[in-house]
Amino acid sequence: MRKKTRHGETTCLHAISRADWLPPESNPNKSVSQLVVTRTEGGSGPLCIVGRELQLVWYATERDRFRERHGKLVCVLDGCLQVDTAAKKATADKRCFLVDYQMPTDPHNLECAKRFHEGAIANLGVVKSFYYGGIFGDPPLTKSIASRLRSLIWVNDMTLGGSYHVNACIHPIQAMMWVLGQTPVAAAGISRIARAEPHGDSHDMYGITYEFADGLIWTHTGRHASGPTGPDDPLATCEFLGSAYMKIGYGGRAVIRGGPKHYAGGTIDDLYAAGAVRNIASFHQQITAGDFAPSC
Repeated sequence: MRKKTRHGETTCLHAISRADWLPPESNPNKSVSQLVVTRTEGGSGPLCIVGRELQLVWYATERDRFRERHGKLVCVLDGCLQVDTAAKKATADKRCFLVDYQMPTDPHNLECAKRFHEGAIANLGVVKSFYYGGIFGDPPLTKSIASRLRSLIWVNDMTLGGSYHVNACIHPIQAMMWVLGQTPVAAAGISRIARAEPHGDSHDMYGITYEFADGLIWTHTGRHASGPTGPDDPLATCEFLGSAYMKIGYGGRAVIRGGPKHYAGGTIDDLYAAGAVRNIASFHQQITAGDFAPSC
C-alpha cells in the first residue's frame, strides 16, 4: 500500500509477520504486538521506522521503543496493555476499578450483547466499526504546554493526549472487544492528517484492520473532521455480520436483524451524560458491596 506523508513523501507500508514478533516471555514487563512500519520509496534492506506511523497501532500513549532482532524490527509498546494490568492489580489488591466507557451501559446495547452471547449470530464472518466525530481546535504551539491543556486542544498532540484514535475511536474499539470478549492479535492500517493547518502531530483519519486469533477480521474507520456524514450515522457504531446482523452504537439505534434472537431494539439517547451517571452509580455499588471485579 502507498500513502502520502504529511510532507508529501511517498512511502510503502509493510507489516512484520507474527512469526517475527519478539516473544513476550523475553520481556515480561512489556506488551508486544504486530508492528506496521514504513520504508522509503526505492529503499532496500531492513525495514525502518519513518515518522510517527506507530500511532495507528494499538493504543500506545508513551514514548515508543524499538528493538532490532535477527535483522527484523520488532516493537515493544510501553503501556498498550497498561490499563488491563492496572485492573488486574486492583482486583488482587481488593480495590475497585472502573473505566468510564459509556457504550456498554446503554440498555439496548446491553440487550444486543446479551443476545449475541446467547447465539444470536452464527458464522460470524466480519465485524466493522467507525467513529465519525468532529475536530478540536489546534492553534499554533506556544513556549508552554499550558496553552494546550484546555478545551481539548491536547487531543491533537501525541505526547499529551495520545491521538484522536486514543481519545475518540477508543469508544467503538472498546465496545467491539467488550461484545466479542477477546482482544485482537494483529493490526495494520494507514492514517493521515487531513485537518487544515495542523500544529499538533496526531493523525485524524484512520483505516485499520485488526485480526483475532480465530481469524475473524475487523475493519475500523476513524474520521475526525467537520462536515456531514450519512443520515443514519451516529457518532460511533459497531456492526457484526454473519447469519444475522447486529449493530450497537454511541447514538443511533441498536438492533439485531434475522436469526433466532431477532431484536427490534431502540434508540440510544443522551449516552455521554447518561453513561457517566450509570457508571458512577455502578462504581458506588461496587465499592459498597466490596465487588473487586474490574469494570473496563
